[in-house]
Amino acid sequence: MRLIARIDTKMEYVIKGRQLEGVQKQYKLLDAFETIKSLNLSKSIKPNEFLLHDSVASLYKWQNYYLKNDVLPYSGRPLTISGGIRNIQDGLDLAKKCERISINTFCFEDLSLLDKLSAVLGSQSVSVEIHVIEYRNSYRLLTCNGKETIVNLSLDDYLNLLKEHEFGEINLLSVNRDGMNVGLDIKLFKKVKSHFPKKSIVLGGGLDSFEKLDSYKEEGINGVFFSSLFHKEMKKLIEAKI
Repeated sequence: MRLIARIDTKMEYVIKGRQLEGVQKQYKLLDAFETIKSLNLSKSIKPNEFLLHDSVASLYKWQNYYLKNDVLPYSGRPLTISGGIRNIQDGLDLAKKCERISINTFCFEDLSLLDKLSAVLGSQSVSVEIHVIEYRNSYRLLTCNGKETIVNLSLDDYLNLLKEHEFGEINLLSVNRDGMNVGLDIKLFKKVKSHFPKKSIVLGGGLDSFEKLDSYKEEGINGVFFSSLFHKEMKKLIEAKI
């Protein structure tokens, strides 16, 4: 199973909240990157990949932080970058720095962006990021890092629209469970998987224990991304250096 450490950032800091709210600075981004480069991280937790997310680019309509800041770590592991990718040039420039780019907010403005980027980069390099919150027994779509709700489009309708476009995989986040350590939302995963039985779906939000990975794998989950468990261990390693 793919085990992906999700790193949410705001400018030069790594941040973390619960349910994409209550954001707090955790540590400096450069300290995290230095630790990622070292062998210490591999000894404590063993992510196969990293997902680096600029959490404010779409919200404030800023340029993705990593387009203009050459601070990315080389870890020997695949890297996905997301946040604020609003046009082809953004996607192409970011793709030079990572294995995949992931798009959420601007899919709701122009889904053809997926096709255009896939045509140049290959669909395996383009992911769709879907943020979902469960409210009154139904799933609702969120954009701008969970700050805005899509009110005129259901999750099912959106998934049907996505079937008409080219992309590689889905990064699926349960916002209700983000940072809550209550376990992954298997029901949400199965709902999305029913629309895309042949696509890789990486599920995040709520991972509480690495010991449960085998049971999640049995459910058909291709990979999980996690942040709370990552931050807990990362802070220990950074503080040990200080």
